[in-house]
Amino acid sequence: MNLANEHEQPIAPLREALALARQSLRAAVTEGEPGGALLHRYSERMLELITPGAAQAVGRAGTEFGKLAIVVVGGLARGEHCPHSDLDLTVVCTEPGHEGDEVFGGWIRDLTHPLWDAGLRPATTVQSPEAWLAAAAEDLSLCTALLDMRFVAGDRQMVDELASEAHRRFFGAQRAAFLQRLLDEMELRKRRYGATVYQVEPDLKFGPGGTRDLSIFEWALMARRNTPEPWDPATVIKAIRASGVPRRVARLLGDARDTMLRLRAALHLVAGRTQDRLNFQYQEGIPSMLGFPDLAEHPADAELVAAIEACMQDYYRSARDVLRYGSRVFSRCQPPRALAELDVRIDERFHIVDRRLRHYGKDPFADTPVLGLEALAIARDLNIGLSGPTLDAIVEAAIAISEGDTRLADDPEAQQRFLDLLVDPSDVGSPTPVELCHEVGLLERVIPEFSPSRGRMQHEGFHVYTVDQHSIYAVEFLKAIARGDHRKDFTMATAVHLGISDPRPLYLSTLLHDVGKAFGDQLGEGARIAALAAGRAGLGAEVASRCEFLVAEHQTMPMLSQKRDLTDALLVRDFAETVGDRRTLDELYLVSLADMANVSPEYLTSWKLTLLDELYLRTAAEFAKQGRRETSARRPRPDEPEGLPPRYYSLFDQHLRRHHRRLLDELRSSETTTLVDVAEGSGAMRLTVVTHDHRGLLATLTAGFADLGLEVVAADVFSVPFEPRIALDVFRVVSRDPSHQRPLEAEFATMIQAHLAERLARAPTGASLREALPPLPNRARGRQRGAATKVRFSEDPAATRTIVDVETIENPGVAARISRSFAALGLDIEIARINTEMRRVDAVFYVSKLDEQQRSELAKAIRANLRTRRR
Repeated sequence: MNLANEHEQPIAPLREALALARQSLRAAVTEGEPGGALLHRYSERMLELITPGAAQAVGRAGTEFGKLAIVVVGGLARGEHCPHSDLDLTVVCTEPGHEGDEVFGGWIRDLTHPLWDAGLRPATTVQSPEAWLAAAAEDLSLCTALLDMRFVAGDRQMVDELASEAHRRFFGAQRAAFLQRLLDEMELRKRRYGATVYQVEPDLKFGPGGTRDLSIFEWALMARRNTPEPWDPATVIKAIRASGVPRRVARLLGDARDTMLRLRAALHLVAGRTQDRLNFQYQEGIPSMLGFPDLAEHPADAELVAAIEACMQDYYRSARDVLRYGSRVFSRCQPPRALAELDVRIDERFHIVDRRLRHYGKDPFADTPVLGLEALAIARDLNIGLSGPTLDAIVEAAIAISEGDTRLADDPEAQQRFLDLLVDPSDVGSPTPVELCHEVGLLERVIPEFSPSRGRMQHEGFHVYTVDQHSIYAVEFLKAIARGDHRKDFTMATAVHLGISDPRPLYLSTLLHDVGKAFGDQLGEGARIAALAAGRAGLGAEVASRCEFLVAEHQTMPMLSQKRDLTDALLVRDFAETVGDRRTLDELYLVSLADMANVSPEYLTSWKLTLLDELYLRTAAEFAKQGRRETSARRPRPDEPEGLPPRYYSLFDQHLRRHHRRLLDELRSSETTTLVDVAEGSGAMRLTVVTHDHRGLLATLTAGFADLGLEVVAADVFSVPFEPRIALDVFRVVSRDPSHQRPLEAEFATMIQAHLAERLARAPTGASLREALPPLPNRARGRQRGAATKVRFSEDPAATRTIVDVETIENPGVAARISRSFAALGLDIEIARINTEMRRVDAVFYVSKLDEQQRSELAKAIRANLRTRRR
């Protein structure tokens, strides 16, 4: 048989047709055409383009491979193909070539290479009917492919028989097992991608409410049919209504589907490739791609942020509807139960049907919206869910409360019921009752000022959740602390929470700690709203004042612990005076911790937790010693380093001080120029470097660490004031690549020691420190591109030291360049704290007090050393 490809589909016309199809799709997206319709048309065009080549390939094969057909599966088969998605082709044949079969392999290449060359992405699999059916029993993706399967070319009868056999085995009357497999897959995705739609960089395919969840209810609808029937994108609403859900639910779900598909198509077009996660860099291109009205060609930052916010609100609303109503459609697709549903009466208002709370009557919530809060409490107490009709009725009742209507906010019963939900640590589940209270719209009716936080983006790059979801997760974190779920990871917090007698101020302040962001004044407005909410809740003036303080100061403990010298007794004393008493300290610590723990999974490192705990303990000790007589400063023991400042003896325990003395003695008595000691610490390695002191030493050491892939997060720098002067520098470092396997501590110390000794031997000195460094790579992304290096100055509480804060874009060796700037001006750094996150560096340095001229020169030197290349 001759399988020559002289009749293969011409590539150039196919490439041109593909470009025109994508151009037409782009225009449809920008003009606002519903996503379902525009992707349906685009998918049909893709099928038109690939069908001639597929038919030619089948013709060339003849009977060489037995019965043969080519089908498409996945989004292309369902009419939801995005412009840069894979083209899922399956070759079905009764006699496929074995592995290494050159004839069959050549035929596959002739089928797919023209598609690749034209700019498509064919993902081709080969199946025999029997093997496909057998594998589908174990592989869910192969099972859903049988459901999606759409004929393109070849033996149609074989494809129809395959579809009928698949339906007999897995779908129709046998669909229960298939639907359970879909539920299991949803649970796995929830663990990986999270349970909430309110993420600032959502995954439009696999994230909650994404296009995979669209596929889930579409597969369920196809599986419930009595006969195999391909998905018809033109009759989506009709198919949804066939499940038995109300017309309103079908319309809302259809609209949500259109929005999600249009948004995912826009993301592909903005990225110019397959892309599922809507990252910040792509969010900037989405408004113009969607034809956002009145958006300038080069909008100002504020205008662009507002447009992105509007687009993301559409996403959150639609993803939420996909989750809410898609699950309802899915449940209607389950096979009928053998036993009748159990109906248990609770009272004259509610009963339980199939472990779901239902209300009696047409709509009791419209006249008594507080009943919605009671329904949530009953469902929580009985550990059951809300039925779809009851959930809808509560939502409609909340929507009916117009803006400015404060009947729930002013209702003492509503306030009390909400506070009970807010502080109850037993409300576990997904969603929790507090999340559900927010989901149905009751939270923002009880606290109207919370409404602007719903789905509000956080653009600074640290947060992974929107303002509202971050705040709710912070509350849920406190409840987990209260239950003892985190007693191993957050021992201090668990102990502190045990001493909280009235959790209401703590939990209300935690819920509202970021509410001011929506009003342009996070701390000031947030504090005012917290006091107002506490007053409405009837907590009294003293508690309202405390809530106001907790929100106003919730950033203080993280800032002080990460950016200031915690051994500074005056700083701790001033902070204690600001806090006022131990109870407020306990609450402020827990609010701060809950906030930090829910910024992102990586934000609260064990190093940051250690610093926060240290500030808490030092402040608690300050409260404990108030009224006691001050003790005189301690003197070093004979086996400890001498001549160092008091903060050294406060910073390190006796064991470490003795170890430092041994290192100093070893350096003095040997010909070694540098000694390095490595120890694993809490969240970071502790590297102690003992070497001969000289100008620019810190810059050389930090550059050496950067060479080895280590980032400095903290440095405490000391110089023993005897000749010859010896530097005793203690660093906290983390690996730039956490997955990298490090050698044992002793081997690692030897390696670092050798590298630093080599670095020190050729370190710049004197005037060479002032020489200009080459510019850094420009690694700014998105709105970072306009951000310049910021240098700020302040003083410590005693006004004896200058604190230098530096913010800049992340680059390898940034710490070394900043340290070199100090050395060039002859300034000795006492303390360094360096935090690198989300491509940004926040660094803090303590030096002796600087005058205005020194500050100006230092700022100029830092900016010069951190300049980047022009793009």
